[in-house]
Amino acid sequence: MASKVSWVMVLAFSTLWGVGDTFGEDWPRFRGPNGAGAAPNASIPLNWAPENTLWRVDLGGVGHGSPVVQDDRLYVVAGEPESAGIRLECRDAFTGRRLWQSAQPGAPTHLHAMNSYASGTPAVGGGVVAMSWADAKSFYLAAFTVDGEELWRKELGAYDSRHGYCRSPIIEDGTVYLASNQKSAAFVLAVDARTGEQRWRRELTPGTASYDTPVVIPTAAGGQALVVGSSEISMDALDLKSGEVVWTAAGVFPQRCVGSPIYAGGMVLEASGSGGGGKLMVGVRPPGQPGGDPEVALQITKAAPYVPTPLAVDGMLIMWHDRGTVGAVDLASGEQLWLERIGGNFFSSPVDAGGVVWNVSMDGEAVALAVDRSGCRVLAKNAIGEGTEATPAVVGNRMYVRTQKSLMCIGAPAAAVLPSR
Repeated sequence: MASKVSWVMVLAFSTLWGVGDTFGEDWPRFRGPNGAGAAPNASIPLNWAPENTLWRVDLGGVGHGSPVVQDDRLYVVAGEPESAGIRLECRDAFTGRRLWQSAQPGAPTHLHAMNSYASGTPAVGGGVVAMSWADAKSFYLAAFTVDGEELWRKELGAYDSRHGYCRSPIIEDGTVYLASNQKSAAFVLAVDARTGEQRWRRELTPGTASYDTPVVIPTAAGGQALVVGSSEISMDALDLKSGEVVWTAAGVFPQRCVGSPIYAGGMVLEASGSGGGGKLMVGVRPPGQPGGDPEVALQITKAAPYVPTPLAVDGMLIMWHDRGTVGAVDLASGEQLWLERIGGNFFSSPVDAGGVVWNVSMDGEAVALAVDRSGCRVLAKNAIGEGTEATPAVVGNRMYVRTQKSLMCIGAPAAAVLPSR
């Protein structure tokens, strides 16, 4: 019934093209451009009344991978709990209509109770969609055209983790990057997005399986580096073009990395932890000259998150903890500014949509906060009908929320307009 109502709404507002939305913005990887979780020009309704649910569709499978968007197309994965199969779906971002899907068979394996076969987030860029998944036999990296034609796939060997698999590729300048860290092997792989030809592979020290998605930062030599955390070992920066180690911050993580790094305040910030909470959030300042050593500039132990990735807002680091507290730290000094209890349980990561901080919970609630240096204020709490572990995507004035089994688009009715085709 919800899908039928949503289609009527889309058609009703299709004549309003040109009103209230911004096109040409993308959300191409986990947490959007460079993983920052920021859509500064967005305007999302605080009240998710029925008219602000522009569409909602059943995905017909379970998953925790977040949606990604490029141009007017959205990509998301859904898994089959019994067969371990996984589907990559492409949907029209304005209507939710499925344009194509690619189904991959699987071999059932052990998963953590809160994991799924579709926990990784795809990436899109340069006309290519990349995804990574695993089953009992191997873990895989594959790429497709934006029209659904498979370009290539790679089997990368067994994945050794008692929690199951969750890795998300990124695409930068025609290259797909995938980080893998587990007990039996650890490496970062770079392949040509169109052909799958290996450009480089850098072996790292293996450890307890980690799940973070890399971030790209500038280097002192004027290039770019891919930064990935490890497990109980180090943070590594690898030259984006060659894979050579630019710098390593050794021993900064006491436990595994599940949340991803962000680059803010001239630092790479990432947390490690285990079980139900974070152990330590570190801020590593890259060296100021080629060949120099990085500096651990920030260490936060109080209320550090485990799964949710932090968010940088107006010189503050916003940390949304798994168990429903939200805190802010001054990025320049490391001073804790405030810590508030919001309630709920969260694996999703917060996003900044036009100055409003949003997150969605495993309890089925979307929470909006106003934050400043004096504290936070709850602006809205909206029931979404089902729990989620995926992070929302924000494009223009629309927010895409993936729950366990469905996908929904939130926006003011004017945001439902269709682009000219």
